Amino acid sequence: MNSQMKPAHKDFTEKFLNYLNSTGSPYHTVNEMVEVLKKSGFVRYNGDLKKDGKYYLTFNYSTLLAFHIGPDFDLNNQRSTAVIAGAHTDSPCLRIRPNSITHNEGFTQLSVSTYGGGLWHTWFDRGLGVAGKVVTTNCREKLIRIQEPICIIPNLAIHLQLGEEHKSFTFDKEFHLQPIISCATHDSSLEDQNNFKQVYTLPKELLNKICDQTELQPNEVLSYDLCLMDSVPSRFAGVNEEFIDSPRLDNLGGTYSCFHALILASENNKHDIIMVASFDHEEVGSKSYTGSQSDILRQVLTELLSKLAEAETFSFQHFMYRSMFLSVDMAHGVHPNYPERHQKDHKPVFKGGIVLKHNFNQSYSTDCTTASYLKAIAQKANIPLQEFLVKNNSPCGGTIGPIVACKLGIRTADIGVPMLAMHSIREFMAADDIYILMDFIKSYFKLWGEFKGQSLLLDDLHI
Repeated sequence: MNSQMKPAHKDFTEKFLNYLNSTGSPYHTVNEMVEVLKKSGFVRYNGDLKKDGKYYLTFNYSTLLAFHIGPDFDLNNQRSTAVIAGAHTDSPCLRIRPNSITHNEGFTQLSVSTYGGGLWHTWFDRGLGVAGKVVTTNCREKLIRIQEPICIIPNLAIHLQLGEEHKSFTFDKEFHLQPIISCATHDSSLEDQNNFKQVYTLPKELLNKICDQTELQPNEVLSYDLCLMDSVPSRFAGVNEEFIDSPRLDNLGGTYSCFHALILASENNKHDIIMVASFDHEEVGSKSYTGSQSDILRQVLTELLSKLAEAETFSFQHFMYRSMFLSVDMAHGVHPNYPERHQKDHKPVFKGGIVLKHNFNQSYSTDCTTASYLKAIAQKANIPLQEFLVKNNSPCGGTIGPIVACKLGIRTADIGVPMLAMHSIREFMAADDIYILMDFIKSYFKLWGEFKGQSLLLDDLHI
């Protein structure tokens, strides 16, 4: 292990790797974090609410909200606000189709669809495992996770490629991304294969593995949502082991850091509602009942405030004016082989601190006011901060930040930490940075109330 890592950073990062190695689907992302929350005193919210309570809610078990109500929270006290951080639980992957069995040239293959904007060429020549959930005939849901490399997408041999194909790797996502799972002869005769396909929608070997893990019978598996994943575990990398080489850093780095920051901040929170919301479907536009474009966050906040207000009347929007949302997603670090792809004065580097993201066309939600808050928090917490925006001739990714800002009418900013190879099957970041991200979010929960009162806008609105 890198001797330069501080003990607290090392311990936190090792636990993060363990978390990554227990996931593989949004359902596992949520399930593993729920266990962490429960061990930290959080309980499932069932409608009963009390101050100084710690609660969590799940939606489809792929979106997770958790919050702490400060013991001195008072809607009539301008000191009390909602301090919220948000992330997402999903990552680009290949998902197994409803009718997934195909037989070609003596092989049994899985029929899969792309999910999100993956760098799909990185999925070739890798052993792939599977994670997700199955739904039974009586509508019970069971999680499954198979770490072993049960399938692979082999490349086309160089001698079979045409001249132009040597120059750049091109492929058809419909036909060339279908992984091999077995030799078709293992499925017995052609007649048996066709008979099996009439009854079941997963290859026999995969279905048997699922049944072994879930203690189900094959005819009990009614439906499923299964994600393929790299079978190689997350790990430290580099000669000094100062990097993380892993799938799903975008955005389990944000999810993990946010919830752990909430757990630590809840020990000292007095006046505020501090909350984390990690949504599903960010990678495909967030347009679902578990995505950030849904009314989940507004509905939960409205219910909490109604209960905390008791018989009092209150203005939801005025409360939002004095609150804040922090969108936490990974950031593009400058690549040593492609430095020209970054704007020359905005090149986030590994171990350079939190990245504050800007985009004047509103792909990110940071404005000069929210930027000043975060800079002040970083300065007081002694956490370095760097800034990012794309070149004028470069596209820009998006986050949940602008979506939540619109849905709630709440001031918002976008942050992250640098990484390379975003949306590859293996992504890359500095091992130290995951702790720095958590530490900054914890400081945001603690210090937001100290700086929000300095806003002239708040004074002008008499909130």
